[in-house]
Amino acid sequence: MPGSLSDRERHALRGAWPHQRAGALSLFRHRQSPGGYRSARHLVARGHRHIALINGLAHFSFAIERLEGYRAALAEAGLSYRPDLVRHDRMTEALGLVSTIQFFSGEAPFPTGILCGNTLIAKGVYKALEMLGRRVPQDVSVIAHDDVLPDAASPVFRPELTLTRSSIQDSWAPLAEFLADAIAGKPVETQQRIAGFDFVEGQSVAAIPG
Repeated sequence: MPGSLSDRERHALRGAWPHQRAGALSLFRHRQSPGGYRSARHLVARGHRHIALINGLAHFSFAIERLEGYRAALAEAGLSYRPDLVRHDRMTEALGLVSTIQFFSGEAPFPTGILCGNTLIAKGVYKALEMLGRRVPQDVSVIAHDDVLPDAASPVFRPELTLTRSSIQDSWAPLAEFLADAIAGKPVETQQRIAGFDFVEGQSVAAIPG
């Protein structure tokens, strides 16, 4: 049917981007592997050796990429990947709370740092750590990703949360530009852009003594 999307294009538009180049699609997105790497590396550099990741649903490419970045930072530091310290699910406050309680109900060594796929997860992590009598950042360091969604105010964190940040609003101007280019008949390959992220250092990370 003329004008209809292929299965691959529908898959991409749902957000589970294939790793290869999008080809026939106009595209603006933030790669998540550098953010996952940067966050994990930030903790490794401060002496953390047991770092947990609470991530989005495993089939979405942003979650796949974030996991890749996290694992790359561990491997670079010579640290073993521990599947028991990784969770994939819908990114909610409840996921952060339940996952954190599970981490500290399992076998030692317990995580000294937790990476969160969004600020809702981090809110749950903070609540769980308070319930468990563990302090941020003295006992457990926390880093989250923030998409800065326009209709979703980020929770207030005390201590202030360390973040990787990539605002979804950054996509509006490029996408408008891509639409104008498409109408003008310009090649779709000129309408694809991969954006970076900001690292915002708060007060939720501490170095491991010694």
